[in-house]
Amino acid sequence: MISNEERKIVAANLRQYLKKYETPDWRAFCNIILGSGRLDNLRKAQAFDRLADLIDRPTAKQEHNGAYWRCSHCGAFTRKDAVVMDGLGVVPLRCCGNCGREWDS
Repeated sequence: MISNEERKIVAANLRQYLKKYETPDWRAFCNIILGSGRLDNLRKAQAFDRLADLIDRPTAKQEHNGAYWRCSHCGAFTRKDAVVMDGLGVVPLRCCGNCGREWDS
């Protein structure tokens, strides 16, 4: 599973590169996303797959367990009546607080 730290590093590298060069090339793109290596069609496909993984977080199911939700991936429990608030009201929990996987809808 890709960690939030990896996401931040790749995003920072992409931003730095785009500030330096207006038009990125494939070799630089693949090197930023995957690390160094030769550029071929397989590497391009891998770079797009990894970029999709960086953007789209893995999911897990919220399993009902009495007064708790249980994460189907890591088994962590979250109270159903736990609330997160912003300045306007209650914000529903969108992911497991332990493993970070987003809840399946």
